[in-house]
Amino acid sequence: MKITLKQMVVFDAVARLGSVSLAAREIALTQSAASMALRDLERNLGVELFHRHRKRLVLNDHGRRLRPKVRSVLLGARDIEVTADAREHQGGLLIGASTTLGNYLLPDICASFLRDHPGVTIGLTVSPAIEIIERVDGMTLDIGFVESPLLRPTLRIQRWMDDELVVFCAASHRLAKQKDVRMRDLADETWCLQPMNSVTRSALTRVILNHVESIRVGLETGSVEAIKQAVIQGVGIGCQSRLAIRDELKIGVLREVPVSDLQLSRPCNIVSRKDIMLGTLHTLFVEHAVAALLNMVSPRQTKAARKAPVRRAPAVL
Repeated sequence: MKITLKQMVVFDAVARLGSVSLAAREIALTQSAASMALRDLERNLGVELFHRHRKRLVLNDHGRRLRPKVRSVLLGARDIEVTADAREHQGGLLIGASTTLGNYLLPDICASFLRDHPGVTIGLTVSPAIEIIERVDGMTLDIGFVESPLLRPTLRIQRWMDDELVVFCAASHRLAKQKDVRMRDLADETWCLQPMNSVTRSALTRVILNHVESIRVGLETGSVEAIKQAVIQGVGIGCQSRLAIRDELKIGVLREVPVSDLQLSRPCNIVSRKDIMLGTLHTLFVEHAVAALLNMVSPRQTKAARKAPVRRAPAVL
């Protein structure tokens, strides 16, 4: 066979980084050696794999079709090395998580996984859900954790949990001591919310506008921490994932507003490319994330995780 693992490693790195020099630096080759490996791969296949724009390389149609096949081969090769070595699992994981999950769940999950597997390294990217989805689809991330419905035929979707959204206020707010609040009671309240394009804001808006004519927004910011501080200072009330405010609820600086006719939850999914068979290390991390979740959030939120099957990678040897 003329195609080598070295050529595929170079191709994958260039596809991800868009530059031969950056790819060479990452995989510890000279730039000339990386360029030669890429040229040899294109010559062996009989097609060019990249559009070349000055110093930037962008995958063309041939390259886009080839890349998931190459990723699958490289992950399989790494599994063979680990199986033959028979030592602790080693390697790197590129994980993405949307803002709430990335800030309030994934750090603990990653930390416990690294304690169990000290030979592993994790690159954790925290960004809005749509960016994580784009990067998983573009194969710059291996796995994504997102609180968002998905309609992408290229992605494998595993239900992970249900994220509960709650309305909250400062401990000194008039709503803090009320036992039964209805949506109509919030008609005159000022809100501290994320921008309209956020998953949390859009979920709240769809529901609340069925009960009141408009929402008065006093503070709009993409920072969940800024929203919490503004609510604590009495600027208004907020609506966030229970995950994001659990510490403040515990110490009493924020109070949940029990809105009886408002129930908000959103599905949280684990996503990866359908056409890439994830390796053993990736499967172990997904299994760990499902198991760890059962000890970190409420039974109602983990109902989806208990029902969802974990798709194991097939044995390599």
